[in-house]
Amino acid sequence: MSKTKLMLDKAIKYWGMNDIVTIMLSQRRDKEIIEVQRRRLEQWGRN
Repeated sequence: MSKTKLMLDKAIKYWGMNDIVTIMLSQRRDKEIIEVQRRRLEQWGRN
């Protein structure tokens, strides 16, 4: 589990879904997920 995911889970627990910190962490996590998916797609395309 990534550091961002852990931080996001804690932010949701302590501050809720509408807090600015939670929103920013969620956006960062979304970017991480996109990068992982992009790498997997590139690897799949090479096979």
